[in-house]
Amino acid sequence: MSELLPHQALKKALDHYGVVGEELASAAGIHKTFVSDIRNGKKWMSEETFQKILVAMDSLKPGSRKYFCTLLAGASENCTTDLGEKLEQLIEAADDEDIEKAMLAIAKRWRVAKLQGTLLRV
Repeated sequence: MSELLPHQALKKALDHYGVVGEELASAAGIHKTFVSDIRNGKKWMSEETFQKILVAMDSLKPGSRKYFCTLLAGASENCTTDLGEKLEQLIEAADDEDIEKAMLAIAKRWRVAKLQGTLLRV
């Protein structure tokens, strides 16, 4: 797997989540041509602007920031992994709050399956 440059990882994450440059620019409070230049590797940004973009992209499409960080770290460029592998990757990248939410969702799903009699017994 080849490492992505920061602008390539950003572009890939934005494209993967369907984040449109104009929406991102508006949410981040920066000009849309600047976002375009960043996506295309023509310009880079200050740490402050970078933070604004990360917050904006995640507010528009939750999960896009973590996906970008994963791409930037070179951990996963390939999105064809099975569901179990994706869950493992998400768990590894999750913070304590995300883990708590996931555990509650799993408990809810387990409870519904148990009530419906569809719970698999291993």
